[in-house]
Amino acid sequence: MANELAAKLYLLRNKIKLAQFYMQEARYCYLRWGATAKLKDLDTRYSQLLHKKSENTTNETIANKTNFSTTTGNSGSSALDLATVMKASQSVASEIVLDKLLASLMKITIENAGATNGFLILSKDGKLLIEASLSVDSTEVTVLQSLPIDVSQNLPKTVINYVERTCSSVLLSDAARQGSFTTDPYIMSNKLKSVLCTPIINQGKLIAILYLENNLTDGAFTPDRLEVLRLLSSQAAISLENALLYANLEQKVQERTQELKAKEASLAEAQKLAHLGSWEFNLVTQEAPWSEEMFRIHRLNPNQGKPDTWQYLQLIHPDDRSFVEKQVERIINTGESYEIEYRLLGTDGCVRYIFAKTQATLNESGEVIKIFGTVLDITERKLAEIALQESEAQLRQTLQELKRTQSQLIQTEKMSSLGQMVAGIAHEINNPVSFIYSNFTPASQYVQDLLKLIRLYQQTYPNPTDKILDTTEEIDLEFLVEDLQKLMGSMKNGADRIRTIVLSLRNFSRLDEADMKAVDIHEGIDSTLLILQHRLKEMAGKSEIKVIKEYGKLPLVTCYASQMNQVFVNILTNAIDSLKSRFANDALKEPNNKNYSVQNPQICIRTEVTDSDYVKITIADNGAGMSEDVLSKIFDPFFTTKPVGSGTGLGLSICYQIVVEKHGGKLSCISAPGEGAEFAIALPIKPRK
Repeated sequence: MANELAAKLYLLRNKIKLAQFYMQEARYCYLRWGATAKLKDLDTRYSQLLHKKSENTTNETIANKTNFSTTTGNSGSSALDLATVMKASQSVASEIVLDKLLASLMKITIENAGATNGFLILSKDGKLLIEASLSVDSTEVTVLQSLPIDVSQNLPKTVINYVERTCSSVLLSDAARQGSFTTDPYIMSNKLKSVLCTPIINQGKLIAILYLENNLTDGAFTPDRLEVLRLLSSQAAISLENALLYANLEQKVQERTQELKAKEASLAEAQKLAHLGSWEFNLVTQEAPWSEEMFRIHRLNPNQGKPDTWQYLQLIHPDDRSFVEKQVERIINTGESYEIEYRLLGTDGCVRYIFAKTQATLNESGEVIKIFGTVLDITERKLAEIALQESEAQLRQTLQELKRTQSQLIQTEKMSSLGQMVAGIAHEINNPVSFIYSNFTPASQYVQDLLKLIRLYQQTYPNPTDKILDTTEEIDLEFLVEDLQKLMGSMKNGADRIRTIVLSLRNFSRLDEADMKAVDIHEGIDSTLLILQHRLKEMAGKSEIKVIKEYGKLPLVTCYASQMNQVFVNILTNAIDSLKSRFANDALKEPNNKNYSVQNPQICIRTEVTDSDYVKITIADNGAGMSEDVLSKIFDPFFTTKPVGSGTGLGLSICYQIVVEKHGGKLSCISAPGEGAEFAIALPIKPRK
């Protein structure tokens, strides 16, 4: 109303230009206010002021293709409100976000141009897209539709295409009746009045097209309004270019962010599937981020945050804690990477196995500034390895037991065969010996009777014939009588000896004693010595081995007699081999000394009762002896110090099984190199239950 009154004042004073300016401002304000009746009243009463400028110009105005100039040649532009233009320009320049810039630009344009509808069309990849629209009937700006103009029914496409092609502005005061676009379908159907379409150009490049319309009145967009839009469009072009760049950059950032998040999600999923966690430690900032899998591996809640150094060390198994600390200190001090395995101990006592790998990042001075590490849960693999190792150990133990059992069976079979052979020999010898022994007494009696008869003949016939004398002298009767009696005594002693040997052989075989029985241990030892007698005697220049018996008074011992005889055979055989081995070694040291041999090679056998429950048999020799290493292995299966083919390594192992496992006794050995060996057998007198 103030503009209208000022225009009337200047009109009365005949200052037409000033009156025209204020009247146009008044009309613009009424248009923004929506006072349609007042607009028609002004158009009717002051048409000479409102349409004079448009009558002197053409209905269609072509703008320059370059950036609009802020200098004008008419008197109207001198009256522009520069403060308003600057404020609007600053408002446009202050926005960098595309949707906010589009909304701000549309509001400012509609307010300053006096339009009822407006569209902002952006040029993207050679296509024109509607990105913003505003109507005076709505307070909200519709932005970022990206609607192609070809599918829109609210735009004059011929005008838009013309502006795009020529980069020139189009200003129509009465679009439906005047100008080159009266045949446009949209203009015809809506009988448009005022139309303004101007390009927004930056550095010769079309950025956008601004389309405004006012269908309430003719000539709504005056040249002065067009000049305002030209001024604003320069800043709008720059702001739009910046906003588009920012939007593209933001879109790329969002895409990269989404891509990074997708990769992080894939990495997290891969780490979850592989049970692989990752962590970092920045020595400068003291930051140490963990991956999600790190929390899962350590059974921690991510919402409670990661543990500090002390808390983490408490998660490690106490036996591995010091080792892990040293590795971490080493990489911090030297930068040397490490790959280690350690255990985690849960609060429930569950143990998990971890494989950790780290790598250090150094600065230009060679100092460690960051450490990156991975943690792999190898519990399943480790448990499988442990189970496999246990299975292998069990398999090896089973194999050893199988070999031991096999060797024992072989040895038992050998001893059984030997016993059968000995028993068979004893039986075969026993029959003729028994026959000889049973007939020896009557034979001796017959001889005595014959000798008695001879003495009687000599007494009865003191003077024998010459023939009898010759025969008596020939056979040396006196010597024959004397020697025959001695011969009969020798034959009796021989028969007794054979009978004793047969009894010893039968005692050694013990074929009828498969179960435990109370036996005389001394008989078993003596029988064994009898079997080995041929090895004890001097042979091929080797000294005879002397056996010293120091028998104590032993009770009968309940045991497996045949198995104990096997123990005595094995131990005595080893003692004999040791003595002969030492003899051979000593002979090699002084080959020229034919009389050099082991001084008094001997085997000493002692028996005694140690307490009321045990008897002790000690077999000692003065042979070569054994080192500590050999001594620690003598009872192991298949261990032997004899040359290949001379021993199986099973003898002492079988002895240990018989004495310890079968009888519940004890078997030990004391030895030193050059000092012989002493085996001690402790047997319970009665079997333990």
